[in-house]
Amino acid sequence: MADYYPLLSRAVAGLPDNTPETRRAIYDRARVVLLQQLRAVDPPLSEADIEREQIALDDVIARIENEYAPPVYEDPLEPRFDQAAGTGAGYDDDQDPYAGASPYAGEVARYGPGDYQPAEPPDMPGDHGAAPRAEDERPARPRLSPTRSGRDGGERRRTLIVAGVLALAIGAIAGTALWLQQEKPAPAPDQAQTEPDEPAREGETKFNDRIGGPPPEQTPPAQPQQQATPPGSAVAVSQRAILYEETGDANQAPRATGGRAVWRLDTVNAGEGQPLETVVRAEVSVPEAGFTLHLTFRRNTDATLPASHTVEMTFEETDPDRAVREVGVPQLKTDEGARGTPLAGLPVPVTPNFFLVGLSNLASDVERNTELLRSRSWMDIPLRYASGRRAVLAFEKGLSGEQALEAALRAWAGQQ
Repeated sequence: MADYYPLLSRAVAGLPDNTPETRRAIYDRARVVLLQQLRAVDPPLSEADIEREQIALDDVIARIENEYAPPVYEDPLEPRFDQAAGTGAGYDDDQDPYAGASPYAGEVARYGPGDYQPAEPPDMPGDHGAAPRAEDERPARPRLSPTRSGRDGGERRRTLIVAGVLALAIGAIAGTALWLQQEKPAPAPDQAQTEPDEPAREGETKFNDRIGGPPPEQTPPAQPQQQATPPGSAVAVSQRAILYEETGDANQAPRATGGRAVWRLDTVNAGEGQPLETVVRAEVSVPEAGFTLHLTFRRNTDATLPASHTVEMTFEETDPDRAVREVGVPQLKTDEGARGTPLAGLPVPVTPNFFLVGLSNLASDVERNTELLRSRSWMDIPLRYASGRRAVLAFEKGLSGEQALEAALRAWAGQQ
């Protein structure tokens, strides 16, 4: 069972407007994300396991709310009455275990040390192998299939997997609170075209093959513009981007709409008393489709989150049919016509149009992910809209993206 208290309490503490209503919104979202991740585990969890995790989360929520409950002071002149004893002045306070305490003492005891057992910090299983790949699966539903070597070993591995998945899911809630405190990235200029592909699955092969084949006819983007130089980074130059979308006709090639991508190196506040943290931002816009992605790569500094780095993705759209319901792990490729290789990681929905991808912290996966980020020139983001249509947003790193990622990777390596 995962320990939700450290992550959830930090998410609540980080709320810019910490009121019962905003806390309730975080709790509700945590419950939704938790249930989604529990249902997505493969092999499936039993209903008893799912219920146990939900109860554990509710206990943590009650514990946090008790911490925020205002103190209540009794009137020393007001007589105490005990319903069980049915007496007033003659009632012996020595018989009441909570005599003289706050009226909330009983509730605190209910969720106190006797019931709350902190779990070991969740860790990704060392014998699980590389993190799940996006091939042959729906974008936002990677399979977690541990090798079964006996009943006890399989149960232990699955417990570790669930702990890691749940920690990442609740970590996404903490990411929401941090994101709410940061200023939203300003829209940036962009440029031209490309092509992608997304993980193949039976019934989805045609869409992927068309993307991996000859480029479909594209809508030319607006003329690229130059953006003002942000502090501490190079001139922001637009790189090529393109949005591929299903048309609804199985015999028709995907629709391709040109866009632009701007990469830049940035620094953000990592928390009180912490030095500024280096991040990489990419802003990808497809004006003709009214579609924009704000993407942020950052090093994970949360020891309780089983991830080496995180990728935050925020989407904006003018067409409700293009609201993003699911995303896949980012895929890297050598050129616009190649098939992408997914990074080792796990995507988690946080709020509508906001997703967090945790990259695996296994040493072999970290090395592989770093090599892909350094050596590949294009990135694909597999998507599924709220309408059910699939799409792929592909964009080029270009010189500005390569320089930003290389500078960040060097900075992160020096901070480990």
